[in-house]
Amino acid sequence: MSNVASIEIARQDHKAWQIKRQQGWVYIMSNPVLPEILKIGFTSGDPEARRAELSRSTSIPEPFKIEDGLRCAQGRKVEREVHKALSDCRVNDRREFFRCSVGEAMFAIWMADIGLDEDLESEFPEIISRITHLYGKPKGRSRLASVRGMPL
Repeated sequence: MSNVASIEIARQDHKAWQIKRQQGWVYIMSNPVLPEILKIGFTSGDPEARRAELSRSTSIPEPFKIEDGLRCAQGRKVEREVHKALSDCRVNDRREFFRCSVGEAMFAIWMADIGLDEDLESEFPEIISRITHLYGKPKGRSRLASVRGMPL
């Protein structure tokens, strides 16, 4: 095998690894000692395993509860977009905790996920209508007000 072929195989392997690394769950968790505050994060593994991991911490007296989530092909990017969209709800800029409803958080997750998928562009109106029906329109979230200039 030539060096060029070896380099190309290595690039393909690296690209596959990068794609796999982006895939995962954007989850929403709550904790009874943090009323009205949600943790919105990303895991490339099982959300239940992540819940258990977070709940083992001695800094939180009660276990976390998974409220909802979405498996995303670009999970890390979706998480970043959700954090930006909900920045006005963020409790601490260095933490993944937000003062919002589960519906608002899921709305943001769905909107970020479809906003990153150009193949869905023609279906935006129908998808947005379904998301709004499931979770309601966000209140006062200007960054969630549109996806690619499409008003909600």
